[in-house]
Amino acid sequence: EYFFLKIKAASPESRDEPYLLAASRLGLAPADCLVFEDAPAGIASALQAGCQVVQMGGTRRYDDRLKGWLRDWRGIEIEVAPDGLHLHLPAPLPAEAG
Repeated sequence: EYFFLKIKAASPESRDEPYLLAASRLGLAPADCLVFEDAPAGIASALQAGCQVVQMGGTRRYDDRLKGWLRDWRGIEIEVAPDGLHLHLPAPLPAEAG
């Protein structure tokens, strides 16, 4: 399943709220959600919520806890399999990209 949600957190202290709400609506634990995020604040919020995060773009890796770091959406493949969706990511960027 997938879910797209665009809301603002009620306050800076609850910046993980959008990710927690999305996981809840999907009936999943945040740790079972994979978030693709390009903004440093969004990455921090998704990690704070306990989600797995892939950073999109940027010139440096924003957090060591990221599951991956990709330059853009090219090379991402989604395969429909009997046991669900399989996501194939291209090789991640090194720690510093120019």
